Amino acid sequence: MAANFKWFSNRKVFRHPSKISQTISFLAGLVIGSGVKEIVSYIDLPIKFKSNSHEGNIPDFSVNEEIFSPSTKPLLRYGLPQSPSTLVYSNHVVQYDCSRKVPLWVAQHITKEKLTGLADRSSFTFKTDVNVPEKFRATNEDFLNSGYTRGHMIPAADSKRNSSSMKESFLLSNIVPQNFENNVGFWYRLEAYCRSLSKRFSDVYVISGPLFLSENTSQNEPKFIKYQVIGKNEVAVPTHLYKVILVENNNKPRAIGAFIIPNQPISDEKTLLDYQVKLEDLEKLAGFNFFPKLVNLNRVGNLCLVDGCKTITKAMADTMNFSRTIKKVKSIEELDMIWKSINEKNKNVDKKLIDEYWKKKEALKNAIKPS
Repeated sequence: MAANFKWFSNRKVFRHPSKISQTISFLAGLVIGSGVKEIVSYIDLPIKFKSNSHEGNIPDFSVNEEIFSPSTKPLLRYGLPQSPSTLVYSNHVVQYDCSRKVPLWVAQHITKEKLTGLADRSSFTFKTDVNVPEKFRATNEDFLNSGYTRGHMIPAADSKRNSSSMKESFLLSNIVPQNFENNVGFWYRLEAYCRSLSKRFSDVYVISGPLFLSENTSQNEPKFIKYQVIGKNEVAVPTHLYKVILVENNNKPRAIGAFIIPNQPISDEKTLLDYQVKLEDLEKLAGFNFFPKLVNLNRVGNLCLVDGCKTITKAMADTMNFSRTIKKVKSIEELDMIWKSINEKNKNVDKKLIDEYWKKKEALKNAIKPS
């Protein structure tokens, strides 16, 4: 991985009464790539790095000792606890949860231009993120036979601009354990809606991540937050997923929407409106502020009132997913098995999909012909 993708921890601010104007930041360095510069328009990323290393930028955990009182300064002798947690890549930024082995949030910036490109997801596979310290990593083996898919937070479909972006979208720091039907169903439709916004707005900012919420109980019963963990690294399975979407035209914020989606199958009749929540309510549940540099939030429109929040139909999403699946097939037997499943689930199979099936079948036949 390139040296400019370095870690830095959350900004921690401590104020001593006599040094009220001074702050302390525990930071490691990075150089922000051109693909993510727009992301920091509304999110506040502290950046500080040492550039005197032949290896590139190295973490700078220096602190301003002057702001510590005499009784707290001894705590600096062996260093304060640090949890480096933010990764900056060519097309997205991740704040990583070292305890749960999943991202806290993943931020991306979408434009029509960024959605174009020739990078093909079929050429890439999921990989452990070696930028995450080994003891905090998730691995592919954690997901094996777990019953959960590896769900992208920044979708592969949003990362076609170049091979680096696509490759980085498959790093497990961008992945959560996700219910299969949710992943290829309602969540996929939400991702497609985010992409469609780039046709109507010049800039689309999206922050996605997992939530771990308590179960609904009666008013008098105690509440518990329960979630499954998978694999030897105990990767946490979120109870819910969220997206915050901010759209902009002519450098002016036009609308914002926040959504919480259960990590489970969603029935066909459900719409995005059923899962819209107030931004402040999501912030309380997630534990951090989204777009803290966005001023006059009350003047920014409601995304579902401004744009309608209409997703593609389930049938259309199924067709798109089946099309993607067919392209990965390695044998005629596997292709016919998938094709049978497609016909069982869909009475009226799209003509484009039929053409893709026969084209793929012909290609597989030609591949096994003796030379």
